[in-house]
Amino acid sequence: PHPCGGLVSTKAASVAIGYGTAVLALLTSVAGFLRVLVASSDSKVVPDHQGEIKVNYLIFLFPAIYCLLHLFTCVLLIWGSKIERSQLILPWLVTGVVDILLSIAGMAVMGIAATKGGQHLGLGSTTWCAAAAGICGVLFLVMIYFVVVVFAHFEDLVQKPHTNVFRRKSSTTPHLHILNGSVESVPNAHVAYDPAFRS
Repeated sequence: PHPCGGLVSTKAASVAIGYGTAVLALLTSVAGFLRVLVASSDSKVVPDHQGEIKVNYLIFLFPAIYCLLHLFTCVLLIWGSKIERSQLILPWLVTGVVDILLSIAGMAVMGIAATKGGQHLGLGSTTWCAAAAGICGVLFLVMIYFVVVVFAHFEDLVQKPHTNVFRRKSSTTPHLHILNGSVESVPNAHVAYDPAFRS
């Protein structure tokens, strides 16, 4: 079955997914780096809480760097879909699977925190943890659908000829065929013969 229901092609859907996830990755990365800068300034203002601030620093630094990497794969997805190169789409599929796994981990952690009390675990209120678990659940479902659509487009490109970005183009020079020990030259279609050599 067609993952897009036949409404749009997998190519157009993949390009749209690339733009959508790129915007989300960019916003998340910028927010993460801004939070890191705030945590860095807080450590100078409140030296007694440097240990706790350092933990917050690392918590926001990882998603900021990861989303920056994800942004690069989104650019490759858009470019690869437009010029039809399957190798450029593959990195986004890898990060898409990683997003699904991170969503599962987020649902588990936030679900446990919401059940046992987020304040006791240092993760904030129970309501906040439950909301975060719900967001991770929505992201999990959305990313599964996105990966299915992009993978369908990836399969279409793999089955098409000349989608290998590393494949060399065929030469237009005359080819030599060795038949029974003799060499026969196949003239190029674009080569004009000199009238002086015509019999």
